[in-house]
Amino acid sequence: DLSLASLVSTEAGEHVISITRYTPMRIKRRGHEMRLIVEGGMAAGATIDSTLVNAIARAHAWSEALLSGSIATMAEIASRNNVSDSYVKKIMPLAFLAPDIVQAIMVGKQPAHLTTQMLIRQIDIPLDWQAQRRALGFSA
Repeated sequence: DLSLASLVSTEAGEHVISITRYTPMRIKRRGHEMRLIVEGGMAAGATIDSTLVNAIARAHAWSEALLSGSIATMAEIASRNNVSDSYVKKIMPLAFLAPDIVQAIMVGKQPAHLTTQMLIRQIDIPLDWQAQRRALGFSA
């Protein structure tokens, strides 16, 4: 509710002028934070999820290291980065996200539910980019 009383002169009498707008929304937990999700699906404030951006950057760097031969195995990646083998295996599929999905994440335009935890817990991120868009909540 927005009261317009302070904008109207006192001569207008005691008539209360207000505007009411109803917007569908819900509260969703994301890790330790709560987010207000306004209907429409995409994050309105373009908040960049630095944890997700860093995970994608790691995945690309690790993938490039494997492809170039500078690192021979995922176990070696884990050892050099002081992380577990299972973490490396969970992060690596992020190197194969569709370019437009990565771009949206880089500027904070991903769907509100899309987090690092959601992506690494997703059993199989499809390799097909159209299927990725559907599975991750991007308009195809």
